[in-house]
Amino acid sequence: MRTEIEHTIIKKSLENLGEFFRNINSHNLEYSNFFDSIKLAEKENNWFTRFNILNSFKIWGESLTKQNIDTWLKKYSVINFNPKRILIIMPGNIPLVGLHDLISVIITGNHPVIKLSSKDSILIPFIVSLESYINKSTSFVSGKIKEEKFHAVIATGSNNSARYFNYYFSNYPSIIRNNRTSVAIINGDETKKDLDNLSDDLLLYYGLGCRNVSKIFIPYGYDLSKIMKSLKHWSNVMNLEKYSNNYKRNKALLSINKNKFLDNGFFILEYNQKLYSPIASVYYEFYHDKDKLLDKIKTNMSKIQCVVSNEFSDISIPFGSTQTPMLWDYADEIDTIDFLNKL
Repeated sequence: MRTEIEHTIIKKSLENLGEFFRNINSHNLEYSNFFDSIKLAEKENNWFTRFNILNSFKIWGESLTKQNIDTWLKKYSVINFNPKRILIIMPGNIPLVGLHDLISVIITGNHPVIKLSSKDSILIPFIVSLESYINKSTSFVSGKIKEEKFHAVIATGSNNSARYFNYYFSNYPSIIRNNRTSVAIINGDETKKDLDNLSDDLLLYYGLGCRNVSKIFIPYGYDLSKIMKSLKHWSNVMNLEKYSNNYKRNKALLSINKNKFLDNGFFILEYNQKLYSPIASVYYEFYHDKDKLLDKIKTNMSKIQCVVSNEFSDISIPFGSTQTPMLWDYADEIDTIDFLNKL
């Protein structure tokens, strides 16, 4: 049985982990292994640039404060009478994307069993190796998963893998997440700062996260060049060959098909009614009626992770905040702690 004292110790270890992240310093020998891990992660996955990795750690450092951890956990029970082994199947689209599931399992007194993505097999094990901060009961699995080694599942992947997970783990309590994306709503009154922040929602992590905006709803008559101009400070994304290749391929296909689009030399704004845009582009669509637009968005919420806007405050978040969720902002709005506590 996990006692309240043990729970307090675990909370303190997460606070210390946040402090470790906040104090990252390349001149401090304590962080030599950390920067070695970054180099390995960059080699393993070219999308994981040093900038993006450090940005992810910075965001986690800002999240894992005593105040945030207390606010996150205050409504939950702290006693676990029967710890379980929880299989966590992690994605690898952006750095540290599986960390929230890991700390949720640990803070509830359960034992994480991690299956890493081949695209992100360096950073999470590094964090787990920091024994002063992470529960020593964490383990890793590879290859075929043996069913008797866990009691519940948290799995994140593509729509295809989610169908497989639902079938394979049908006999287990589970959280299965599939592809989602994020949308933005422009009302025409946005400031330059709003649009600059929107560009971060579009291009941080090269747009690979489910919290990155891939569709913008725009009022008729809006000057689309405002959006393209706000993206200028992201032009260095073309330095990554993978991104550049995607941009060039998308532009070539649109030109051949004579699709309607705007182009600023590294990013494409394309008229399209779909939600999911390719890398190096975002779809846009015009709207007349805000109420009808809200109904449309609510109808598609099972596909949407974030709505970014100065409108619709009940469902939207501010521009520039998609990649800085709080600890209590659960993916797919499924309360992971509540799920684990009810096992």
